[in-house]
Amino acid sequence: MAEIKVVSKDTHKTLEEVQGNTVSLNEDSVIILKINPDDVLEIKRDGNSAVIILKSGETIIIVNFFNEGSNNSLVLEDDNHKLIWAQFTDQSGALLDNAVYGYIDNIEPLLYHDGISPLWALAPLATVAALKLLDNDNHHFAKDTTPPDKPSTPEGFVDNEGNEQGAFPGGTSTDDTTPGIVIGDVGEDTPTLYVDGEEVESVYDPETGTLTPVNPLPEGEHDITYTVTDPAGNESAPSDPIVVIVDTTAPDKPSTPEGFVDNEGSEQGTFPGGTSTDDTTPGIVIGDVGEDTPTLYVDGEEVESVYDPETGTLTPVNPLPEGEHDITYTVTDPAGNESAPSDPIVVIVDTTAPTQLAITEVIDDVEFVTGVITAGGYTNDRTPTVNGTGAESNALITLKDTDGNVLGTATADADGNWSVEPTLANQL
Repeated sequence: MAEIKVVSKDTHKTLEEVQGNTVSLNEDSVIILKINPDDVLEIKRDGNSAVIILKSGETIIIVNFFNEGSNNSLVLEDDNHKLIWAQFTDQSGALLDNAVYGYIDNIEPLLYHDGISPLWALAPLATVAALKLLDNDNHHFAKDTTPPDKPSTPEGFVDNEGNEQGAFPGGTSTDDTTPGIVIGDVGEDTPTLYVDGEEVESVYDPETGTLTPVNPLPEGEHDITYTVTDPAGNESAPSDPIVVIVDTTAPDKPSTPEGFVDNEGSEQGTFPGGTSTDDTTPGIVIGDVGEDTPTLYVDGEEVESVYDPETGTLTPVNPLPEGEHDITYTVTDPAGNESAPSDPIVVIVDTTAPTQLAITEVIDDVEFVTGVITAGGYTNDRTPTVNGTGAESNALITLKDTDGNVLGTATADADGNWSVEPTLANQL
């Protein structure tokens, strides 16, 4: 059964709204049938009734439609909620030999205003096809055959995958294999996506104005176009293309950092991994990374950093804490694919000044008098052993004479104790 709505031309009120196959008119009305025109096989007059025969075999009868002196209007509503008016009579109310069909925005022009329908002030719809009103003839609705204008070039695409997300212009790379092509508002038209000239299944989002392929695009460069199809089924010419480069391959693992640059304190310059520094933001030397973007990792955690392409250094923004750190980095290509981390170097941050060293004793081990030498005492040992405390664990101790000449070196133990014996070359 069809949805039938009857609206009074005089009062503009709905007189009847039913699901059925028959409706009877008692005053001049607009009858709206929710039927797709493609489903109509025939429209004919049977006495004073209008008979609509559908291709399914269903028949709808509008009783009193052609009553003498009446002025009724038939309107079909298609699947896209478009209204199609069938004009059966001329301005005098006489039946036309041909019924003229055309799209209207709403039924307002068919209603009476001060007793007159304003539609009669319009010229007949000469641009649409006419249909014969003869019994037992098949009648078909005229269709719009004019395609929409060629649509504008896509504005770009939206990437929703990986590290680099957002809207990008054509010609750039993406790791999103289903990027949303930005085409904007298409109104009541239906957009169709084409990739390298082939139609692909897609989904249009009217809120974002994006047309997104359902299936992933293969790796590589693609020409992206689209068409729009109007409610009558006419498809436009394709838009001009944009290029989308799908790149889901991560860069190779980068080389190990060459070392680091210390810009703090008395000892500045470039140092290899494994050495200490008092610079809490040392510049990690990684060299040229081209168009890729490096990311710094400290002890396996990503940290904010700044890359200087002139020096090839990657420098942490925030100070590194005291102690030993494994330093690695990755590179991310323009499509947003991140490499595996490099092999690490070790950077030892040491900003703690040594404590006051103390000489606890000097030992003479040359006969005939051996043992501890008292302050101000004499000795025949030109390489006496000097013992002391107060050093940092594993610190390098350097023993010098009053003129600054190095006499010898040693490494403090875990408790800060140390012992230095001058070399023969530097004997007293």
